[in-house]
Amino acid sequence: MKESLLIVEDDPAMRDAWHDTLHGSFSIVGEAANLAEAKAAFDRYRPRLALVDLGLPDGEGCDFIRYGVAKMPEFTALVSTVFGDEAHVVRAVQAGARGYVLKDASLAMVKQALADAQHGGVPLSPQVARHLIKALAPGVGRSCVAPQAPPLSSREREVLELIGKGCSAAEAASALGVATSTVLAHTKSLYSKLEVHSRAEAVFEARHLGLLR
Repeated sequence: MKESLLIVEDDPAMRDAWHDTLHGSFSIVGEAANLAEAKAAFDRYRPRLALVDLGLPDGEGCDFIRYGVAKMPEFTALVSTVFGDEAHVVRAVQAGARGYVLKDASLAMVKQALADAQHGGVPLSPQVARHLIKALAPGVGRSCVAPQAPPLSSREREVLELIGKGCSAAEAASALGVATSTVLAHTKSLYSKLEVHSRAEAVFEARHLGLLR
């Protein structure tokens, strides 16, 4: 028998993509575009699983996770979001999330993460696991002092600013008057210095370190 699943996501395109990917493996009992709809759907369907975005128009996905766990301790919520920073990760886990993957993960990876969470696993994107370890064990991977931003070249800072504005590599190259390959090289260097693996995490890590407003 397929496990009941509630999808909580405000982006219609992403919601449809999740539905198309997951409906064959899970029994999707409802979909919600905001916090109020998510709570109402939970009360109506009592799903055992939920795939939850954190950024909802009328609140946070963490509020829904906390609500579901309080009403049904066996409820399992997997977070899928663009927020890869330490604060969001820790808040979601504290709310009761059983797993946390970033939206740059493939749909197949999200599907597998849901299955893992359903069977008691704790699926985490690698960069999310790193944040969680840092938060819960300050002696592992960092000192107790405030995190220090890595030194960036002036060109790396320019590329980072453009990434933060949502520019593609080609758009950044045009703005800076350089080749796209040059921007990609600087981006690769930024990922290494910030210890991240995606544009979304680079932006959030840079903001956390004060490199971006």
